[in-house]
Amino acid sequence: MIILADENMPWVSELFSPHADEIRFANGRTLTNDQLKNVDALLVRSVTQVNKGLLHDTRIKFVGTATIGTDHIDVDYLSHQGIYFASSPGCNAGSVVDYVVAAMLEASPLLNEDWQKLTVGIIGVGNVGGQLHERLSAMGVSTVLNDPVRQDAGETGFSELSEALACDVICLHTPLTFDGDHPTFKLLSDKEFQEIRPGTLMINAGRGGVVDEAALNRALKTKDLKVVMDVWEEEPDINTHLLSQLDLVTPHIAGYSLDAKLKGTFMQYQAFCNWLSESQINSLPEIQSKVSMLTIDSELSPIEALRKSVCNVYSIKDDDRNFRSAVKASDNVAREFDLLRKHYPNRREFSSQTLKVYNNKQAQLLSAVGFNLVLEV
Repeated sequence: MIILADENMPWVSELFSPHADEIRFANGRTLTNDQLKNVDALLVRSVTQVNKGLLHDTRIKFVGTATIGTDHIDVDYLSHQGIYFASSPGCNAGSVVDYVVAAMLEASPLLNEDWQKLTVGIIGVGNVGGQLHERLSAMGVSTVLNDPVRQDAGETGFSELSEALACDVICLHTPLTFDGDHPTFKLLSDKEFQEIRPGTLMINAGRGGVVDEAALNRALKTKDLKVVMDVWEEEPDINTHLLSQLDLVTPHIAGYSLDAKLKGTFMQYQAFCNWLSESQINSLPEIQSKVSMLTIDSELSPIEALRKSVCNVYSIKDDDRNFRSAVKASDNVAREFDLLRKHYPNRREFSSQTLKVYNNKQAQLLSAVGFNLVLEV
């Protein structure tokens, strides 16, 4: 049994070694058919296009992706070839929602004390969008949910796209699809940007192709929009002109917390054992890096307490600054994009942070966002 895994997947050797004779690692972006000639199982992330061109004339019988999305996988081809396929739904939902909250704190009206008057349109209500809705609702923030696929399936509680676009903040969390009744490729184009009010904040931490970047560029010439982008149409060769006009930019790392990476690999380990019909020898490893307890000053307003707590775990401004600096200093943007992802620092999720709190109003907000609390009253 030979396994080949993306070099950016952590804990593969620790988890899979009892079930494999050999484990190899490769650059997922540049993976070739020749590298897979005598490989039995392939573990990838979103940068690898898995299709007939990559897998033909190989003995691959298992393909797993440590990601929620599957638009990089030709699922029909795998099915026709009898290749077992597993994705990792929900593995990085917490990480992406953390990112969105951090982005809102930096770039939206959430910065002021009227944050509970915000309306947030969530476009795509799967694992990530659903968890974002739950957290925002617990915070007392109103949400408008748009998911026509779930609506067509008879579920209730969803609104039209135009209603989501009328909100103060628009968050995109749809998969990237090109056909069917509700394709999402370039879902937001000229017409949609005309509907969005000036001053609106748009956050795309889902899939780059959902936003028509040419249309966004045109809209920014005539309308004051705040935009946070983590995903891009032509990754890794991104549009640097557009990047320079946006409020916060990052290199597809919203879901890159240490916790999310471990969950993704472990979900693949579970699927792999299921495919082999073997018992799981390993359990979910405990992350050794800890976030020390933080004491919150009782005199801080709830939103100030939230800002301090978020910054203690994750600084989206640091990611933005590092990305811009790398792009500006290099003549090879694609290389820098992938290097930033490959060498991304260990980042924990809000749920890893315990806060000592002395104020009930602070506690309510911080708990809603996902922090662990020791309440002293």
